[in-house]
Amino acid sequence: MVLVKDNTIGVLPIYIFFFTASLTNQTTQFLWHTSPEINTSYFNVEYSNNGKEFALISSIKAKGSTGKKEYAINFKVANQPDHYYRIKMIYLIYYKFLNR
Repeated sequence: MVLVKDNTIGVLPIYIFFFTASLTNQTTQFLWHTSPEINTSYFNVEYSNNGKEFALISSIKAKGSTGKKEYAINFKVANQPDHYYRIKMIYLIYYKFLNR
């Protein structure tokens, strides 16, 4: 879903062609690749234990421009049965969620 400030639908000039999350020893590792990142400002990685209420765990500045970009972060998780994550891509006044 992509929302614009006036609630119209818009398209972001970014393509995420790889996104994965893996859990090892109570640490989740996120990897994602993008191209291009024209006018993309940053990414917010968010976490939830119920899939409804998300909290920011990391904000990563976009590398920008054209060509393949790679990102990776690690997040220590509590011992719970369910974990939900999403990446929020920020582009000026637009945003888009990737859920995993």
